[in-house]
Amino acid sequence: MKVSKFLYNIVFNICVAIIMSVMMSFVLALVNTWIPGVGAPKGFPLIWLKSFIVAVIVAIPVTFITIPFVRKILGFLEINN
Repeated sequence: MKVSKFLYNIVFNICVAIIMSVMMSFVLALVNTWIPGVGAPKGFPLIWLKSFIVAVIVAIPVTFITIPFVRKILGFLEINN
């Protein structure tokens, strides 16, 4: 399927934001709620889901700012095949 570069960048940024949010919100929610000797608290899935929603809301606009900036910074590098 062919898409424009503009659409590709939008989808790419959103995918990066969602994948990072899933992983980071899960780990941080687990670290912040872990009960030594017991494990994760009851209701952990809801705690994680709330954390994930906040993370996605923050991550999506952040990716639209940071990814183009990082590409410009690294633009001087050449890929060695």
